Amino acid sequence: GLTCGRDDNSSVSVMYRPPFAFRGGTLREVVVDVSGEHLHDEQKERQTVMARQ
Repeated sequence: GLTCGRDDNSSVSVMYRPPFAFRGGTLREVVVDVSGEHLHDEQKERQTVMARQ
């Protein structure tokens, strides 16, 4: 899911220790634009299918 102002899970490095809460301001508006072209990752899709079997 989408998290705004805080990241509790998906670390990109072992040096990254959540939660890294947003500090120093207020999120007044968040806009997520999903109107563009969808990315299609065939390799990821194959991995998902294989993992389900």
